[in-house]
Amino acid sequence: MTQEEAKEFIDNASYEDCAVQYNNAYFWCYGLVWWKEKGVFSMAVDKCRSLYPKWDFVESVLDVESPSREECMKHLLEDPIFDGKTFWQAAPEMKRW
Repeated sequence: MTQEEAKEFIDNASYEDCAVQYNNAYFWCYGLVWWKEKGVFSMAVDKCRSLYPKWDFVESVLDVESPSREECMKHLLEDPIFDGKTFWQAAPEMKRW
């Protein structure tokens, strides 16, 4: 994934679902969601063996809530959710899906 593609993925993750392929797995990001009734943002990422034609779930690798959108995005980028690597460590080997 190029720097430009990485920036596009981050931008997309801040408002919509998106996915990347890394290490023979797919990481489905559900995008940043505002839960008005709870007063928090949430961010979740699932690891899957495949997405199409059949969703093959492996595990949830991120599920956070925070009153701060920045805090949720920080978890996406800095937690080692991509097979033990952070987003920026894994990004050079990722492919947009």
